[in-house]
Amino acid sequence: MLISCFRNEDNMNNLLMFEERYSIILPNDYKRFIIKYNGGYTPETYVSKCKSNINVLFGLNIKEEEYDLNTILENKGLAYEMLKQELLVIGENEWGDYFSININKTSNNYGGVTFKYHDKEKILYTAESFEKFTKLCKSRVLEKPWSIEERWERVRKAGNEDKINDYILKTWRDEIDFYESINQEELILD
Repeated sequence: MLISCFRNEDNMNNLLMFEERYSIILPNDYKRFIIKYNGGYTPETYVSKCKSNINVLFGLNIKEEEYDLNTILENKGLAYEMLKQELLVIGENEWGDYFSININKTSNNYGGVTFKYHDKEKILYTAESFEKFTKLCKSRVLEKPWSIEERWERVRKAGNEDKINDYILKTWRDEIDFYESINQEELILD
């Protein structure tokens, strides 16, 4: 699995404060992941067991608030409801469906990873641990994104020049900037 991590200067302290705040004990393999990577982008990553992609693994105290676990849980949405069921959301796919980890220490499935559609009750058991979950995830190395000029040329060839406006150009620029900022590395839990 490839990841472009959200590293933070104080991952260990953030992890301890998170566990204390929510009165939970996270599985050791997930703790190692947070300490080393603190979540991150996982574009072009597919989880075969649940036939879904995974775009991001959440982190703690990161600037990308939409992917910060504290912010997600404070919003009191589906992730907060899942926490009441002792499932901590750890990531999501492009449609807003969640991957979660079982944090019930007395459960036989403690540390197991599940997949929950945002619009269905069904929860799919995906892996018996976070580490095994990461082994199920297959990533593709990202290619260099097409430049604005290359995109213009493709649109011209298709005869759709009149469809290009400032909004489209900004969207292209934002996408190029995002993908150029991605630094994929192999996720290794030691």
